[in-house]
Amino acid sequence: MLPWPDYFGKAPKASATGRHICAAPLRVRDDLELNESIRGPLGRERAGERLRSTLIGGRALVGRFLVALRGYPSMLFAHLAARDLASRS
Repeated sequence: MLPWPDYFGKAPKASATGRHICAAPLRVRDDLELNESIRGPLGRERAGERLRSTLIGGRALVGRFLVALRGYPSMLFAHLAARDLASRS
């Protein structure tokens, strides 16, 4: 991933050489439900490749978010209810 420069390059502590973030890989070997609930890489969609036991990049970021939501069952319920309503329209 290539870094991008700060939007406000003249602000204190701004970086003209750029910066970026990238989620650390997330092991999901024992959490098949989580691995299958996140859209897979193109190889999975196009060629039916097996899912890897580690989420990387954006899948790792989304995976961490979903794991965090597990601690808030009411939030997960609200998401499922909203998805159900959206599918009816």
